Amino acid sequence: MAFWTGWQKNKRQKKLQREQVMAVHDRIVDHLFDIIKNGNLKIEDDYDLRFDLMIFFASYLLFCKKEDVEFSQSFWEIVFEGIQESLRLRGVTDVRMGARMGQAYTDATARRNAYIAAWETEDNELLRKAIARNILCGAKPDDKRVETIIAGLEGFEDNMMNS
Repeated sequence: MAFWTGWQKNKRQKKLQREQVMAVHDRIVDHLFDIIKNGNLKIEDDYDLRFDLMIFFASYLLFCKKEDVEFSQSFWEIVFEGIQESLRLRGVTDVRMGARMGQAYTDATARRNAYIAAWETEDNELLRKAIARNILCGAKPDDKRVETIIAGLEGFEDNMMNS
């Protein structure tokens, strides 16, 4: 009986954690839409922009929460569930989904690694270059839109985790 109660308790805890992580994901999506809607990026609102911004902000949260492995794993999984849902809404079928998700994972991981490397070394120039290359389609690192994106990090962790 103790096994069953422990299993049920663990199942409830995981469900609660998943709901909490999904709420964080939803707040990030709202944050992205706010940045896109203000028009300062001067880029068409499309899947690629949303993908790149989501990976940028998700990477920052993963960097901030790197000690919380369970949260980080759950959060990264939910980010990809969101990407998969976005692809389905764009008409990607099951036949192509594996290939598209594989490419999305490769792209996201490379971007995440670039951003985290910049934050770990506190190299602002490296971060600016990564943002310009990945989000702003090869703009120059001194483009004022880079600052707009970086400004979106102010108070980000607290706003996402404590709302």
